[in-house]
Amino acid sequence: FDRMTIPSMHSATSPRKQEAILKRGMVFIRFPQSLGGKLKTLFFGILLFPPRLILFLLSGLVGFSLAYVFLTTGLMSVAVYVLSIQARVWLFCFGVWNIREVGTPYDSKKETVVIVSNHIGIHEILWFFSLYTPGFVAKSGVSKVPIIGPICKALGSVFVYRKADRKIKKIKKNSENDRKKPPLVDEKNENKKSATEAMISMLSQKGKKLCIFPEGTTTNGLQMLKFRSGAFIPLSPVLPHYVSFQGFNRGVDFDPHYSAVPITRWLLGVMSQGYISFTVHYLPIQRPKEGETPREYADRVQSVIQEASGLKVCTQTYADKRAIEDLVLDGEVRESLLYDIRLATEIQEAS
Repeated sequence: FDRMTIPSMHSATSPRKQEAILKRGMVFIRFPQSLGGKLKTLFFGILLFPPRLILFLLSGLVGFSLAYVFLTTGLMSVAVYVLSIQARVWLFCFGVWNIREVGTPYDSKKETVVIVSNHIGIHEILWFFSLYTPGFVAKSGVSKVPIIGPICKALGSVFVYRKADRKIKKIKKNSENDRKKPPLVDEKNENKKSATEAMISMLSQKGKKLCIFPEGTTTNGLQMLKFRSGAFIPLSPVLPHYVSFQGFNRGVDFDPHYSAVPITRWLLGVMSQGYISFTVHYLPIQRPKEGETPREYADRVQSVIQEASGLKVCTQTYADKRAIEDLVLDGEVRESLLYDIRLATEIQEAS
């Protein structure tokens, strides 16, 4: 940092504040590619990107359409089966030919559980959906996406607002239409209670599953954000997992972690890789202890994942990630500078 000059570019943020934001954002910044890595991506991209993109779009169109039809006709189990197949097809489109599984998945067909994991991208969402077909805790915007929104609602997903997002729409409490929708929650106000009540209500039903990523956002896989306690308030049994990408050289190959990168650029990158190795560790089911608070429960479950992964727990939050993204989107800092800082940090740590 001392030797780098952060360009102002008509910045509304002072250089000192920019430096503070970037230092706290190291856990979100992905790794740059070397020239050799870029050439390899270009080679495989010419061969693989077009067919993968076509398969991705066609499977999405067919899969979501069929699932929506089955859902509206009351064939929920068929709709879920179609979507689970589509999730695996999308994993293939994203470069994953085989999932390396460590341990044995817990048979939770008849038990209500909360599925938790560290969060590094989209791959784990697709895998957990194909394996468990759970509901998710998702951003409010997902509820408004055609076809996808109704499917998520049918699965029992809970939708929340993020205060750190650029645009937060006001909730009309007295609107008749809003009462028909899943809870839309601002995490920092009184409506947070609605999300908790929605989770408790869903998890009170036998055999229901809810997938939550307690970190609150994705990282570059080198550390874990401290778990939020919201996922543990219902005090339901928890299935912990640890996920990771293997077989790629950081700073050489394309970094498959979905963090602080535009979705279009990420899709182009993962679809242009010859092969991405994805590993899932199934950890022992955890149950709340007598007298244990949600905060203590969250810390205990995270310690189980931390022991299996060896990752350190840091204090950064989603707001730190948005601060970095805003610097780039507002043109205050070039995205290439983030990669330079990431690489310089690795060199400093190595020395």
